[in-house]
Amino acid sequence: MNEKQKKTTVIVCFFFLLLCIIVQSIADNITIRRADTAIDTLGYELADAQRRLTDSREEIRDCRNTISECRGAVGRVHNELERQSTELKDIIRNLETVREEVENMENALADFYGKYSYNDEYNYNNGSEVE
Repeated sequence: MNEKQKKTTVIVCFFFLLLCIIVQSIADNITIRRADTAIDTLGYELADAQRRLTDSREEIRDCRNTISECRGAVGRVHNELERQSTELKDIIRNLETVREEVENMENALADFYGKYSYNDEYNYNNGSEVE
């Protein structure tokens, strides 16, 4: 091989190597763009999941508070009914306490269901109060 053929071979190899580097660079850019898109999508999904988790925690906290309010009302009714009622005025007072506590429970449930917009067969916003 003479000197001219060697130079030509080196130049061809150099351009082939340069072409390979360019093709690899293009392929890497495409892969990086896809990865960035996937990362962005996962970031949005993570942010949405965190928001839903926060909302769920708040709903659970409100649910526990509502249950506590209802338990307290039931306890007060129980205490009131445990008293010996021999006179009519005591029985009327007991019934008024029961009515008041049932209304408190209904209001607590109505507030909870109103806040979280549950639409099921237990609709506490239909105005069915104890009368």
